[in-house]
Amino acid sequence: MPRRRVCTEVEQQECEDLFTRHGPLSVRYARNELICQQGSYAAGVYMIESGLVSESLPLPDDIDTVPYSILGPTDLIGLEILLPGDSELHLTSCRAVVDTRLSFLERNALLSALGTDEQLCRFVLGSVTERLFALAGSLRQRNASPDQRLCSLLLDLTATHGEPSESESVSLPHSINRRLLAELSGLSASQFRRAWDTLPALGGASRREGISFSPQELRAWQQGQHPL
Repeated sequence: MPRRRVCTEVEQQECEDLFTRHGPLSVRYARNELICQQGSYAAGVYMIESGLVSESLPLPDDIDTVPYSILGPTDLIGLEILLPGDSELHLTSCRAVVDTRLSFLERNALLSALGTDEQLCRFVLGSVTERLFALAGSLRQRNASPDQRLCSLLLDLTATHGEPSESESVSLPHSINRRLLAELSGLSASQFRRAWDTLPALGGASRREGISFSPQELRAWQQGQHPL
């Protein structure tokens, strides 16, 4: 996942206003609650107002799903309704990682709004483009080494979900734990442990303290792996 530019509070409010003027519903999902499931009817599009959402695709054997992205405020869920052919089914599954608040626009209301609201059109197009490049970056990372994949993931999450402290370190929400990081980086438990111990300022962290680290140290390590 390439690093996304973090929205300011003003920009986030502007995005929410784009939906508000078209009469959306405000909905809430509790932690771990399923928002949508692959193959279910896509009734419309959600915009995340607060919280975190894990987006997943099924494994080839259809036994389990693997999260490949963590979505946050201003991200959209259910964009598959814009596909040609009047797509009616969700192509991915989304679950609330923490208590999450969403703004929901029913599909007919959204399609009607897109025909009259140029600002909303630009916002949706930007969201689609961003997700496309995020997916391309995620696929590219699958060929990197385990420690490089974990490093890139942590820096991505720093930009979108990191909570700065008084020191140079940032902390991730407690809901983003080691198990979720392993799934998002596509690593087995043993690969993840080795990668975790390889990266600077991670090996000595306590599980109970949550995940905190220095982005500067990670970037310096990453630069050392890929010198200019």
